[in-house]
Amino acid sequence: MSITCPFCHNNHSIFQWETTDLKNQTWALYQCQACHFYFLNPFPSPKQLEEAYTQDYYGEGEKKFSFPLVENVLDFFRSGRARKLNNYLNKNTSSFILDVGCGNGRFLYYLQKIGLKNLYGIELPGNSAERASKIPFLNIKIEEIEHAHYPTDFFDAITMFHVLEHMKNPIQILQKMTSWLKDEGIFMVSFPNIASKQAQKYRGMWLHMDPPRHLNFITPNDFIRHMNQLGFEHIESSYFSLEQNPYGYVQSFLNKKSKKREILFESMKGNINYLKDVPKKTLFFHRLFFILSTPYYILLDLIESWQKKSGTVTFVFKKKSYAKR
Repeated sequence: MSITCPFCHNNHSIFQWETTDLKNQTWALYQCQACHFYFLNPFPSPKQLEEAYTQDYYGEGEKKFSFPLVENVLDFFRSGRARKLNNYLNKNTSSFILDVGCGNGRFLYYLQKIGLKNLYGIELPGNSAERASKIPFLNIKIEEIEHAHYPTDFFDAITMFHVLEHMKNPIQILQKMTSWLKDEGIFMVSFPNIASKQAQKYRGMWLHMDPPRHLNFITPNDFIRHMNQLGFEHIESSYFSLEQNPYGYVQSFLNKKSKKREILFESMKGNINYLKDVPKKTLFFHRLFFILSTPYYILLDLIESWQKKSGTVTFVFKKKSYAKR
């Protein structure tokens, strides 16, 4: 049977593996042989996507994670990304910056603390967007990026941290982003590495599959080639991530051993509805495994990042003056 790619519409795609979502629905993962993006089949309907981004996904309280210290740890990494971007902008406080999928706006908050003022964000409707909208200096659009509009050559930098994989048409969005970015502008992006050892070992049980919210995947090498075709210069790669990669291994292992996926992750968000049929003993052992195994997975990530086979990747690109519009 011929499967049509939802992104480039080529009908030559190859089956990779099956995966299941939090509701135990089954999805198939295919890779298009033309654009090289991976995609879910059947492609989720608007209703399925709406149901996937419920209040449980964003967290019900003032923060996404109710588990102690999780948000503090995430803030540490957000502030680090803010400092890194500021250095790429030569600490120019008048720079215009767009964070696509800005979540609760904390990354932009740390940019503001550094001294940057022209800060913009896009976020889907939900609790995260409501949290971000309360930050007074943030210019936020609460809508899908497919519907967002900005002037051509407007931003000095655009960031997408674990957002690309959520997009209904990544090719179209990357083209759109290119037009918004000034010549010599910075594009910083991170996403799950489908070519990682995590992904290849755990496949459908891999944490970052997250169907049906994660709609696309692409290997790092294919992504660099794609960005080169759009007129970008690749200036930095980072495969090591204490924030993402060790936990990716922990949760993927637990997914393979459990009847339900993401039990530990959902417990950190305080998702009581999802956990109501999970024995307390199971949750205790999941948390204990997390504590005991994390040091090992940190060491493993050091090795795999050197091999460019770790669970996630972060790239920095610079738009050339002749980039495609």
